[in-house]
Amino acid sequence: MSAAGPPLGATPAAEAVVGPDVRLADAPWHVLPADDKKYARVRALQLIFQGLSNGLEMRPPAVDPELIRAGTRIGLKVPKDAQ
Repeated sequence: MSAAGPPLGATPAAEAVVGPDVRLADAPWHVLPADDKKYARVRALQLIFQGLSNGLEMRPPAVDPELIRAGTRIGLKVPKDAQ
């Protein structure tokens, strides 16, 4: 909470609508320019992506060694980065 008051949208009425488990005062608020709809929409999607991907591991999981051996036995070429 800033010295100027609660964050935008964090009114008792707004908190009553979203329920007791959601604290609007803790939500990240971003100001988007409204004079360029395309830019605002793209920027909004970027911010949503950043918020959802924070703390997520974006690398694919390791390939099971048994699967690599089975593929090699039947003649499949397994890339080095998958081994």
